[in-house]
Amino acid sequence: NRFGTVMFPSANPSGTITASGGGGCEVVIAGQGLTGTTNVNFGTFPAVFTVPSDNQINVWVPAVTGMPASVPVTIQIEGVSQPIPVGTFTLAPSTCTG
Repeated sequence: NRFGTVMFPSANPSGTITASGGGGCEVVIAGQGLTGTTNVNFGTFPAVFTVPSDNQINVWVPAVTGMPASVPVTIQIEGVSQPIPVGTFTLAPSTCTG
């Protein structure tokens, strides 16, 4: 499993994602207050995601050409003006790991 932890609400939410893999890999972001998530981005690339609970976001790494080997991952939560950084994802040419 791959996890990034988001502490929300907080003045300085933060987290980490310790995973690697190729486009289409699933990344799990765990935390609090995630129900209002409206966007998840890998760098400038938007990702497909679901929010099965207030404590979890399931995200699929965008399968796009031109994504850097290491990209920051951010989420946007309704009512929060700035994106929240949750870590860095390392793009690997093979299967999902982490």
